[in-house]
Amino acid sequence: MIDLSHYDNAWDSIKTDTNQDYEELPDGTYNVFIETAKLVETKSTQKPMLKLQLRILDGMHENKCLFDNMVIHSEESLSYIKKKFNICGLNIKASEIEENLYRLLDIKLQVNKKTNYKDDKSYVNIYFNRCLNPVTQQPNNKENLAVENEPGRDKEEDVP
Repeated sequence: MIDLSHYDNAWDSIKTDTNQDYEELPDGTYNVFIETAKLVETKSTQKPMLKLQLRILDGMHENKCLFDNMVIHSEESLSYIKKKFNICGLNIKASEIEENLYRLLDIKLQVNKKTNYKDDKSYVNIYFNRCLNPVTQQPNNKENLAVENEPGRDKEEDVP
């Protein structure tokens, strides 16, 4: 065991604000790049879910993130995902999504974040307006691939 007792005084003197709330980014248009792309399963239904982490490139929210979580549960949900892939310049089949996630990394997009309300719950949609550097210009770099496709991978909560 590592002895950290010599840090106790410093630890005690550090003031922390335990009442910090996560500040939701306002609805609007953002220039972003795709920082991570994962295919996971939801915890409750074990349905596949595509998770994109989008890093904001400029403006007053520069370097903050938007999260685009898309549960694949119907033909309609597939159509949203296919449209996003097509905007990025990827024309692939559903069965090829996982093996092509690395091609989404670092793609720059203009997106629109919109909060919607249904049954007293809010949920966020991220709409891809246009791609600022289509996938045909992207290097085939798999170094930052964030795919969780191993048995026993983490499960994620269902997102409406």
